[in-house]
Formats: sequence, structure tokens, C-alpha cells
Amino acid sequence: MITILIKTFKRPKTLKRLLDSIKRFYPDIPVIVLDDSNPECEFGFDIGLSKGRNELVKKCQTKYCAIIDDDCVFNEKTDLDKILKELIDKDLDILQFKIPDLEYYGIYEKDGDGVKYLKESRDGIYDFCANIFVAKTESLRKYKWDEELKLGEHFAYFYEHRGKLKVGISDVEIEHLHENNPDYHIFRNRAMTYVKIYMNKKGVTHIKDLGGALHQP
Repeated sequence: MITILIKTFKRPKTLKRLLDSIKRFYPDIPVIVLDDSNPECEFGFDIGLSKGRNELVKKCQTKYCAIIDDDCVFNEKTDLDKILKELIDKDLDILQFKIPDLEYYGIYEKDGDGVKYLKESRDGIYDFCANIFVAKTESLRKYKWDEELKLGEHFAYFYEHRGKLKVGISDVEIEHLHENNPDYHIFRNRAMTYVKIYMNKKGVTHIKDLGGALHQP
């Protein structure tokens, strides 16, 4: 059994679209949503992605889980049985869904005092992938997100746990459909502030991402 975990914030339309798509294809699957833009959220307002994901994993009662962005949509190609079997057969910790038009996975390489992203693997194992994946629940409990980082947590999570998590990429598809939501983007635009907090903490002078962009504290 697998539980779907959704951290959401100020995107009610995309969340409803995702939940409707899950119900269409998997009406009986457990789903846990944490919405910290809701004043009634038990953890408070704007706790951030890192703490939100950690709390979702704590609540998960199944051996496997799926971390799904709220702007995703399930379709006929989103085969949870297939992707879960692949995760188990390959003994991976994390297995990313295939996301059309988004090839965001690879390895990290030292670049002086910085880090360079390479779109490569080490014998089929990656250092990082997009935050839309199935995983062993126990692995996410052991290797947690840094709760100081409300946003911009992606690099910190996968860089911190590189060599510990076995990450793979599946051919099981899920749609990822962005929504232009100014209210959400007011908060989302803080991401690089948190990336730089982590870089300073770890003494990382720069990051060269897959697109060749250079990021510095």
C-alpha cells in the first residue's frame, strides 16, 4: 500500500484539480494533505515545505509514499502499481515519476568550493531528482528535510543526503501543470533566500545548475 502526501500552500484550484484526478484513477488510495495557508492548520501558518513534508511523512502509516506537488495531475499513464514495483525491484529509496518537458535529475560534482550539476548517473543511480516521486517511507523518516528552509529546500535535501539515498528515474508519467497565482508567488519568490542560507551554512561558494546558471550567496 502507498499513501499520497501533498504539501500545499495558497493554491486551492490546483489542489482540487490534483485531488479530483487521484480520485478518478485511485478512489481508494490514502491521501494526506497539509495546507499551511489554512488558518486551521495544526502546525501554524507558513511552516514551509521542509517542515510540511517532514510532518506528512510522520503521519504516513504505509511502507511506501508518494511526494506529489499540488500542481500535478494524474492521468492514464500514472500507474502507481508499476512505479512502486520498480522502486521495490530496484531497491531504491526514491523513484521520480517521468515528467514531460522536465528532465531535472543528475549528479553533483565538486567545482572548486562550489557544486556543479551534471545530467549523468552513477551506474543508474542519481544524486537528485524533482520533488515528485515515490519513496520508502522509512528512508524519508531517516533522511529529513532541513526545517530551517521554508523554500529552496531542493538542493539542500539532495546535497545533504547524497550517497545515502538511492535515487532513480521511472518512465511512469505524471502531468505537472503550473498555475499563474500571484498570491502564491509572493511567498514562492523567497526561495533563493533559503538556498543561500544553506550554501552559507555549508561553505558552498556557488552552484552551477543544469541550465548553466550560476548561483552565489
